[in-house]
Amino acid sequence: MRYPATAGSFYPASKDALSSLVERCFNHPLGPGPLPSVPGDARTIKAVVSPHAGISVSGPIAAHSFATVYRDGLPDTFVIVGPSHRSYGPPVASTLEDFIMPGGVVEIDRELVAALGGIVEDDPQTHMYEHSLEVQIPFIQRIAPDARIVPLAMNAQDMDTCLELARSLRRACEGRNVVIVASTDLTHYESDEVARAKDGLVIERILANDPYGVMETVKRKRVSMCGVGPVISTMLATEFSTAHLLKYSNSGEVLGGQVEVVGYVAISFE
Repeated sequence: MRYPATAGSFYPASKDALSSLVERCFNHPLGPGPLPSVPGDARTIKAVVSPHAGISVSGPIAAHSFATVYRDGLPDTFVIVGPSHRSYGPPVASTLEDFIMPGGVVEIDRELVAALGGIVEDDPQTHMYEHSLEVQIPFIQRIAPDARIVPLAMNAQDMDTCLELARSLRRACEGRNVVIVASTDLTHYESDEVARAKDGLVIERILANDPYGVMETVKRKRVSMCGVGPVISTMLATEFSTAHLLKYSNSGEVLGGQVEVVGYVAISFE
């Protein structure tokens, strides 16, 4: 089992408190509003982008991604691709350890993990303290409590790694009922004005379905986007999809009074 790394810090450690917080994220003034009583059945969404800060801060924006999936139709498995903030281990690390969360155990889709192969290596240690994947799970448990997950932490975020991971994802996910979650925050600790300008340029390239442009913009404008690799890998894996901006905001707008903010975005790929 993989035990929670950030329960009690990034989100409440008790089941009831966490459930209440997730509901508040959907109903927050910056959130998407309450979920319908039943999910949709269209299943046009291939992937979403979702932020991964403390749930009380980035959760209202993350809720847009998961509400959109819920209204579209639920997958059997969520493949969560996030950055490794500690950057040790293989280029892309999976794990076969089920995730214990305050809301219950979330099982790994071991068949899909095995199908990935290639650049993806089993390395539970990479996942031991990583939050970028963990904070997505309370939302998954809210909208699809029976879904399984495939957690992938990127220690390397160069374009060659993105291309290879995308090939593995396309091959492994073909014919399966899967949604990919690309976990990222955008600009870190700059003014609201600077963050919105930089983040806007990155979002523009994502919506244009231009993964190489995303990488070039992040490098040229020095955007402190921690999950550029997960986003680009997801864009490449869901080739020919159409991206939709669901919500952009930042920590300053959520909390108020911050001089330096962190940018958050929710995007869907259909």
